[in-house]
Amino acid sequence: MNSTSIELPQALLDEEAEDSLRAFFAHNLCSALQYCLDLEVWQFDERASVYRVELCSIAVQADELVIDYRVCFGAYYGCSDQDYTDSDIRVIRGRINGSLVTFPNFVPPERRSTADEL
Repeated sequence: MNSTSIELPQALLDEEAEDSLRAFFAHNLCSALQYCLDLEVWQFDERASVYRVELCSIAVQADELVIDYRVCFGAYYGCSDQDYTDSDIRVIRGRINGSLVTFPNFVPPERRSTADEL
């Protein structure tokens, strides 16, 4: 499958219902869009792992649903007893067709190495 579709009540897609739509995705972001979210963090730190995904903002723009989300990640370096934490804000866009919203599934890019430049 190349996309994930979610059936939403039409009332959630009205411009006046932004708070209700935000509440729905705040509680269901990871479960509803688990294949669509970019949760890759290796480019920041090879040891990093995601510990939280937060909804930042959500907007209905014409026939599109735009969701900004924050990926919080961290790594622990035991030898030096140090924690590394950071976050990154990302965007996902879904197409609205009636009460059906379709999001593209995330396809991770191929990992690259500096050896690839030789």
